[in-house]
Amino acid sequence: MKTPEQIHFNMSRIRSKDTIIEVKLRKEFWSRGLRYRKNVKNIPGKPSIAFIGKKIAIFCDSKFWQR
Repeated sequence: MKTPEQIHFNMSRIRSKDTIIEVKLRKEFWSRGLRYRKNVKNIPGKPSIAFIGKKIAIFCDSKFWQR
């Protein structure tokens, strides 16, 4: 069993922005000439990547394991 301090430490290391998956995907889009907005607050769910003109929202969910 983990102590509350250990749980707090682990949870504080989980990132909600600029995860490895998100950064790799953005670099690929950029290299292909696709322009996007990231972490758009005024779209429901706050997508990681959004193509506003095309009305496409992409959510990059990283996996983490929790007991």
